[in-house]
Amino acid sequence: MSWMSFVTWSAEKRGWSRGYWRFDGDFVVYDMESLNWVEPLRDVLIRPSNRGSS
Repeated sequence: MSWMSFVTWSAEKRGWSRGYWRFDGDFVVYDMESLNWVEPLRDVLIRPSNRGSS
């Protein structure tokens, strides 16, 4: 999580958009077996205040 937080912060600091393309596998954001988000990683990528009511 620390690395992802740093990369996210660095991109935002420079005004860059960011993307995360590993949806399932080694660096999952969403667990396809349990049908649940991996919340710590999701929260790094999409801050809770920016997610709306999802």
